[in-house]
Amino acid sequence: MTEAILIRHYLQGDAPQQLLVMHEGACHAMSPPLVEVRGVFSADGRGGLIAAATAASGRHGYINGAGDWLVAPELDDAFAFSADGLARYCEQGRWGYLNLHGAVAIAPAFDAAAGFSHGLAAVKVANGLWCYIDTTGAFAVAGEFVQAGPFVANGLAAASLEQQGSVGYIDRVGRWAIAPRFAEAGRFGDQGVAPAAAPGSRLHGLIDATGNWVLEPQHDRIHEFNADGLAYYEESSSNHGYLNAAGEVVIGERSYSLSDTMRSGIAKDGDNSYLGADGIEIDAPGVLWSTHFNEHGFALARGRLKAPYGVLAAPRWGMLHTSGAFLPVPDGVIEPLTMPSGSLVRQELGTALAAFLGDDGSVAMLDRDARIAYRWRREQGEGGAFAVLADHCGHVLWQSPAGVALRVPALFFTLPAASFLDPRAAPEQLIALAESLRARTADKLRRLACDPAFDPCEAVDEEDQDLGEEGDYEDDEDDEDAMTANAVCTYHRVYREYLDSYAYGKYEFLDSERVDLLNNMHAALLAQLEAHFGPAVSECGHIGATGPDGESGWAFALADALPGTDTGAPDQNRLWLTIWAHGDSGDGDIWNEIWLTCAPTPDALAAALRARAA
Repeated sequence: MTEAILIRHYLQGDAPQQLLVMHEGACHAMSPPLVEVRGVFSADGRGGLIAAATAASGRHGYINGAGDWLVAPELDDAFAFSADGLARYCEQGRWGYLNLHGAVAIAPAFDAAAGFSHGLAAVKVANGLWCYIDTTGAFAVAGEFVQAGPFVANGLAAASLEQQGSVGYIDRVGRWAIAPRFAEAGRFGDQGVAPAAAPGSRLHGLIDATGNWVLEPQHDRIHEFNADGLAYYEESSSNHGYLNAAGEVVIGERSYSLSDTMRSGIAKDGDNSYLGADGIEIDAPGVLWSTHFNEHGFALARGRLKAPYGVLAAPRWGMLHTSGAFLPVPDGVIEPLTMPSGSLVRQELGTALAAFLGDDGSVAMLDRDARIAYRWRREQGEGGAFAVLADHCGHVLWQSPAGVALRVPALFFTLPAASFLDPRAAPEQLIALAESLRARTADKLRRLACDPAFDPCEAVDEEDQDLGEEGDYEDDEDDEDAMTANAVCTYHRVYREYLDSYAYGKYEFLDSERVDLLNNMHAALLAQLEAHFGPAVSECGHIGATGPDGESGWAFALADALPGTDTGAPDQNRLWLTIWAHGDSGDGDIWNEIWLTCAPTPDALAAALRARAA
């Protein structure tokens, strides 16, 4: 029996986007539409599949691999099947269990229910306490508990009799195998060891099945053991790691950047460092950043391919294998799909595919080796636009009805520099913008000199801009002369790129890539201005704000000299047009900007003020 593949309709214009189920060569769209499969599919024992699912209505049910709702999406809640072949569900506020055929195995009669584990499940009864039932629904363990954890392979479950009380372990008949004496107690791993916290101190150690300490309490936190036989621990901000069942540190002395979970036997530490379950670091040359590894043994990554000596290859997206190998995406595939916040779209459970945006507006579904397995594309017909899902050979597997709302997912990582450019600074508009800055500055300077009623601080043109977050470079606004000088200048931000604290914290590599965009755009704008105004100079003698990282500029004589100026002193009738780029940060956000400014020389401002006072 083949596994089911889940493919989301990423071109669907309205939310939530439906999921298609691919099984045994056929592609199925559910009715009502499916939007989530909760957990993985389970074999139903009759050659088919079954899984808990959510419909577009937000209600829950169970589906098979052939596109059918086995249990209509009318339930309050629904969960995946356990190894015991039962799944808990909620109907009209009461909890029960279904079997692998979608039939009721234990009628909904409980206030709450946990999943079955080793033949037993904890259920909450009318008095608010928890009891254990077997797979027939009969009460099977003596006693009622405030806390009732799952039973594990060694036949023990963590339990407590009182709120905030001590925790111990019961056996399958309800006897205390380890008397309640721990502040916290986790489940036993396959190695027969469990994390527990000593009473009072709250420090964590490891105990065996008799309750004796294998590792005396000494860590602030120890998680339960994972499938690789390791338990994550925290001791301080600079000491995080993993322990084995003997309490020995396998991975240690790491910071908070170490992941507290392992996938495919690998823990991620920071943006591009990886540690195996043996504690050995995995070499991943060229990788700048990646997601955590998934259960299929790959991660989405940003990296650089090996290049000749002295050449820095452009960063590319690709798949990172647990071996450290980086496989770039095919040409024409741009970047992974993201949510509006910038977070990557979630990979569907049990499906080893990742969604990427193509340069033609299509969505490519890439496998673990960065090969295109399926592709969404938009097509046009007599009835309007429709979406098509095709396999890697181009064979159509499914298409949406014509005329429904479709969308092209937006870029996030590889936005072109032009997308951050003010339209008034576009190539066909830039020179006109520069000339308008010159004209507005000259007009303000002349009116300052000749019109006693003119107040430059109140007569700012609606197109003028102040320096906003670049306020560190403004003159002291408490000084009237400084305010006048600043108001005579004209500032226009022509480029702004911004990353909020979430995006920057998650994708630090974007900072350097966006700086490259900034520098390239600055060079392009400067080249266009130089082609029109001639070579720029870097020493620009003007009032007002200057580029904190340097600037380039051009000096211009006023068309009409200011009253009372000396023709032998050209700086008394001179303006500077400048362009400068700058990046800054604050409150976890970062931004990069390019400003075009026009300002008089100090002598020109002084001449205007003398004329005004005359």
